[in-house]
Amino acid sequence: MKPFDVYWHIYRRDQIKPEFRGYLICVLEVPPVTGLPVLRNILDPTGQDFPFAGREPLAALLERRHHAIVFEGVCKPAFFDLITLDPLIREERPQFLSYNRELVGNARQFLLADPDRGLQGMPARTARLLRGDIPGPDLDSVCAL
Repeated sequence: MKPFDVYWHIYRRDQIKPEFRGYLICVLEVPPVTGLPVLRNILDPTGQDFPFAGREPLAALLERRHHAIVFEGVCKPAFFDLITLDPLIREERPQFLSYNRELVGNARQFLLADPDRGLQGMPARTARLLRGDIPGPDLDSVCAL
């Protein structure tokens, strides 16, 4: 089996809406194959709101070789409000394609001060990741954001 590239995109604290800024790290894991949902993780480097688990969560994420979208510097209320925007998983969507796109899109629209910042010059595979698609070569025919 040929290894695949893993793509990560990090949104820094200054890109988060001012009213949603905090110290938590929200990680959306986009699986490397179709048929799996995007996973959401919250990391608390301070241990104030959630138990600090050291480097283990990040090490586990790296071992899974999932793509990731990282929102650095989110406050706890914003994270809980974001969860209320989660799309429903329906039986007619077994591949999670629209679910993944909606979940990632909702996060970007809700948390970011300017969700479209920098998209014009972005590599196609990174743009796919930010849409919730798998950024591999099998999606070369997918349109840009």
